[in-house]
Amino acid sequence: MYFKKHYTLPISSYCGYVLFFLILSLLIYEKCTNFVTIMEKEKKYHELRYAVELTLGRQMKTFGDFSLLEKAIMERQHEHISSTTLRRFWGYQSDQTSEMREASLSVLARFVGYVNWQAFVLSEGGNAESVRFDSRRLSVSELNRGDEIRLLWKPDREVVVRFEGLDLFTVVSSVNSKLQAGNTFHCNLFLEDMPLMLTCLLQGDMPPTNYICGRQNGVKFFKI
Repeated sequence: MYFKKHYTLPISSYCGYVLFFLILSLLIYEKCTNFVTIMEKEKKYHELRYAVELTLGRQMKTFGDFSLLEKAIMERQHEHISSTTLRRFWGYQSDQTSEMREASLSVLARFVGYVNWQAFVLSEGGNAESVRFDSRRLSVSELNRGDEIRLLWKPDREVVVRFEGLDLFTVVSSVNSKLQAGNTFHCNLFLEDMPLMLTCLLQGDMPPTNYICGRQNGVKFFKI
């Protein structure tokens, strides 16, 4: 009687195949993980650029925009980040990379209201409360030195401010508000029916502070 002969691989060969596929799987996993990490980092970079532009009140398109941002950061935070570094981060020149040191990222994060870069990255958990809005807006780039703006917010606050240049304003008059004539503050963007953040508010001999107008119902503004 004829018996068909079966060939089997040695156990060592099976172990070799298993080890090979295990190593291959780990390499693929590592590549995918690195890709996801890079994508997530680029996403946060994009969010930071957008937040900076929103805070500054203009898109970064020209050399002058980056010089303005450099000056705004120095005046508001007393921290220096060169316009060259900023242009590199925005990819303003095709031969430059957007990669930046964490210290520089933290400077930009503080400009938009966070403690540092890590705090900005971890802020993703608050995205559920984020919303899109199409409010009427007024940027400092649309103002000329000496222009005045009337601000109104509930219940009966009325303040007139004068644009002094860059992002600096002086309070001209104030009714039913804690702001007083002669106070100065920094602001880059007015959004109708949204709270208005005033930074580096100076009131007499008091140290600089931040102040929010219309925290619950927002602020209306009118260019005089």
